[in-house]
Amino acid sequence: MRKQLAIILAVLILGVIISAEIVYIQASNPSIGVKDGDWIEYHVSTTGTPPDEKRIVWARMEIFEVEESSFKANVIGEAPNGTQSSYVRTFNFELGQVNGWIIIPANLEPGESFYDSYTDENFTIQGEQQEEIAGAIRTTTYLNTPGRIKRFDKVTGVFTETIDQLETFTVNAKAFATNMWGAQIFGVDKNIFYIVLAIIVALVAVTFALLIVFRKRR
Repeated sequence: MRKQLAIILAVLILGVIISAEIVYIQASNPSIGVKDGDWIEYHVSTTGTPPDEKRIVWARMEIFEVEESSFKANVIGEAPNGTQSSYVRTFNFELGQVNGWIIIPANLEPGESFYDSYTDENFTIQGEQQEEIAGAIRTTTYLNTPGRIKRFDKVTGVFTETIDQLETFTVNAKAFATNMWGAQIFGVDKNIFYIVLAIIVALVAVTFALLIVFRKRR
């Protein structure tokens, strides 16, 4: 009987470990927090007198060519008349290529900094908070300077909201849709929730099956 209980306990412990590993893999990220195929969209507004190419109402970033230390993003903007334009930006955090802070290194804590090669300066994350963004509660970090207010999704490093004050105009943008995270169930990403739920159901089924077998042997 002790041997039977030990087997059941071992199965349950193994299931818990597998569940924890899945959650850990999903939650932990290297300094590059995006992957090929990721995208995010923004509502955009401008005030003042921006040049025509900067007068946009919608924007989208599409991530591709993610490598060990670099990646690219195709940035698409849509003008009020529906005309779209796009350009590709290259990121390399080791070299400080953060392109106006539209994507920064992932998982930076308040007090930690990143290097911007354009200004040749290090910038420090000032704080973090929980926000609902594109259907999910996300941990965001923020960084404010005299000409720029920026919020980032902590896990991916992608900016979620910005107010950029330029020479003759101001740009406001806020994320409203993405495939980088999904809607949540009980505060957990639904994909992780369903994986863990499936494992729990399987463990319960296995446990009952083992109990039936052991009872028949007795």
